[in-house]
Order: sequence, then C-alpha cells, then structure tokens
Amino acid sequence: MGADMERSKYDFSAVTLFVAIAAISLMAGQALAQSPGHDMADGLKLNVVKIEAVSADHTENGFGFIVGERSGALYVATAYHVVAPPEGGDLAAPKVKVQFYDHQGTSVDATIIGTHDIAHDLAVLTVVPPQGFEWKKHCLGRTNEHQKLGTEVWYVGKTGNWNVPVSPGRIANEEIIDGVLNVETLSILPGSSGGPLIAPSGIVGLILRDDASNTTALSITYVKTIFKQWNHPWNVELADAATPPPVVAQVPPTAPPQAAPSSTTATADPAANQQTPRTQSRASSTAGTQLLGALVGGFMAAQTNRAPTDRCQSGYAWREARHDDHVCVAPDVRQRTADENATAASRRDPGGAYGRDTCLPGYVWRDAFQGDHVCVVPRSRDQAASDNRNASARAH
Repeated sequence: MGADMERSKYDFSAVTLFVAIAAISLMAGQALAQSPGHDMADGLKLNVVKIEAVSADHTENGFGFIVGERSGALYVATAYHVVAPPEGGDLAAPKVKVQFYDHQGTSVDATIIGTHDIAHDLAVLTVVPPQGFEWKKHCLGRTNEHQKLGTEVWYVGKTGNWNVPVSPGRIANEEIIDGVLNVETLSILPGSSGGPLIAPSGIVGLILRDDASNTTALSITYVKTIFKQWNHPWNVELADAATPPPVVAQVPPTAPPQAAPSSTTATADPAANQQTPRTQSRASSTAGTQLLGALVGGFMAAQTNRAPTDRCQSGYAWREARHDDHVCVAPDVRQRTADENATAASRRDPGGAYGRDTCLPGYVWRDAFQGDHVCVVPRSRDQAASDNRNASARAH
C-alpha cells in the first residue's frame, strides 16, 4: 500500500509538471524552441562588449567582440564608424569606454589602436578586462556557412543591450565581394554596429550597417586576414557547433540587460517585475525561455512530498538555492549558489529606484525559482535558467 501511494504521488507530480510545462510553452511561444544558431549567439555574450565613444558633444554607441589577447589586454574588433571622430567635427580621437556582459553598469576605458581599415569600416580597441574575466576562444563559424546562400544568422546587441533577436536573418549573397556579406530579413536596429554576426556554427562576420532593410557585415575571414597583417593577436578558433557554448544567459537570461544606452547613465536594475523604464530593457528574445526556466525550477523545488527517487545522476548535486531546491547542477554551481546566498545581503539595495527593493548596480535577481531575489551577476542568473531547463535530464 505504502509503495503504491508513493508511486501515485510521484506520477501525479510528473503529470502536473508536464501540464505546467505545456501551459507555459503555449504562452512562451517561439522563444521556447530556439535554434542552434540562437543558442550559439546566447552562449557568446561574454565575448561581446558594449561600446560608447564620446567626441565633443557627439556620442556613438555600438558593440564589438573579442578576438585576441596580449600582455593582459584584450583586442576587440568593431566597426570604425562607431569609434571614429564625427564628420566635420573635432578630429581628436573619441574617448571610448566599454562594458562587459557580466559587469553591466561598470564602464572601462578602452584604447583605439592606430590601425584602421577605413575603407572596410574596421577598427581595433584594446581594453584591460575585469579581474577573473574569461571569454570563449572557440567561437568562430565555418567558412562555408557564410558563403552559403540562405544561412541563418543572428547577432548580439539588440536595443542597446546584449539581447539576441528571436528570428534570424539570412545570408543574401553566395559570392563574397570585397569581404562584405549582405544579410536580409534580420531584425536589426541602429546601435548594433560592430557586433558579431553569428551562424549556428559560430561567428561569421562583423556587423557594419545596422539597418533592418539593408544589413551588411564584414566577413570574419577578412577580419582575420587584416588582423594578421597588422600583427595583432588572433586567438579565436572554430567553435564546436555540435556543442554550442553554455548559455551564459539562459547567461548569459533571463535577460541581460539592465544597462542604459549610454554608459554615463548605465545602471543595472534587475527587478524583474517592475514596469519601469530601466526594467523594460530586460525584454529579450529569450524571455519566454527564461520564464519557463524560472517557473519550472520553482515548481520542481516545491515538490517537497516527491518520492525518494528525486536524486541526481553521477556528477551532479542538488543546487539548493533554497532548502527544497532539488534541481541538479554541477558541483561548482552548487558551491557558487551557496556563496551567493551567503553574500546576498551585501548586494541588495533596499532603498532602490522607485522605492523598491533592488540589486546594486552590476547585479540582477537570480530567478532560480519564482520569487528568488538573491542578487547575482547576470551570468549566474542565466546559468540558473539553463539548469532549470535541463533539470529533468540530470535526475534519476
């Protein structure tokens, strides 16, 4: 009798979970079934920096991505027009600052290297990364992809943040002329210049013209050739398309993005449910996925009467973001979660904007379960969402 009752409870929980997932999937729509290319773009957000170039009374915003490292400095490829002096204005080089995905709200001084390819709209920045910063060197796409008509492509850097569009664009020319790729049907907005163009196999180009009706990009093969001619470091290699980079948002998100369009006013406000100007920037192409991850994680953690078969496979352990959180994660994630819980109070701002309890700049709510307001760096929130989605595959 006892075994039958236990089995009944377990089956009921499984059925309930299935119904919950189905219902949320209907609400989340397309965002829940992202393609490998979208996942690849999500996983490369750590390589992408947000750029602000100020020259006199003119400010230009854009993005760039890391391609090399030398003597403690990162080398960033970007579009020249993002960091060039404005036409007819002061010829002095603009003052450039960048922000890193996992240090949003904090601007770092960058240096414009003297080597430019103005004809192809290519420039190089160097910047000293934050302590402990890591980026993904296996990030390049296969050459034959950006030479194939119709290849689906995405980018990182929508609406002034590290957002990835839900729908892809497509390579519109099979023959690459003078290193330039033409892209059609890509939902792109001004302010995305210099960011990476990403196919399912990895980065295939650098965005030059951020116009939804006429998007162009510089072939990554051309960028590599020029970097080699300039004797700049080129430390990026082909990505493993069969195993895309772990979603740093999914780091990298719930949604990355609390940074405002200008680094002079950028702050991180992770209040997920506050309908304020700053939190509106959290809307992203992965919002549905993150909602699913958070709700399913919360639902699973709430199953306190679940059968004792709620165990993790070898190599995983309960996350324990709270006492009944049985989502299975890697041991280092479990330890980081415990550390985050222990330091939670030091990262909160009880008297934050609009009189609400928020996180300090640079931190966001973790959202490991519904109502989880422990403040963490954006990549930890994305890790929590990713672990929630993979929870069932890691449990016995």
